[in-house]
Amino acid sequence: SVGGASIVAIAAYFLTSLAVAVDKLKTAEKLSPFHYYGADNVITAGLNARHIALLILVVLIMLLIGILIFERRDIRG
Repeated sequence: SVGGASIVAIAAYFLTSLAVAVDKLKTAEKLSPFHYYGADNVITAGLNARHIALLILVVLIMLLIGILIFERRDIRG
């Protein structure tokens, strides 16, 4: 649901934000999509093609999972 997705997005954002100050979160930060976005240096360094490809791959996998779950639902009357 939208609420669950919002909670995950907010938690990922906080994880990325806190990882700057807390060394123990550096490894866990790589689970956050905000780590791969890298808005702080896009203008100077450009986009990282590997990070963009990883984000697109994650979106495609989630889309496939969503389609498979939707197809298994019994909504035919």
